[in-house]
Amino acid sequence: MNAAICYRMLGRHYGALGDYNHGISQRLRAAELFRACSAFRYYNELRAIGMSYTEWGNHARALPFLQKALTMPGTPPITFYRVMNRTI
Repeated sequence: MNAAICYRMLGRHYGALGDYNHGISQRLRAAELFRACSAFRYYNELRAIGMSYTEWGNHARALPFLQKALTMPGTPPITFYRVMNRTI
């Protein structure tokens, strides 16, 4: 789990610098590691990846990640609607 957190933080750092390619790459690594140990963090990382693609302007790539994040048990639909309504 420590490695996943490190990848997530690297992804946030690269994203803040505007290097979305590297940022998303690091977040994908984090998501794969989170999948094995924390469902909440896995789905949250998928959402973050989708939002990164959206900020990058690649809405077609963002949509599958945001839709997958929606499948997390207990995710209220209004949250996803607000995200989609705001950015895509």
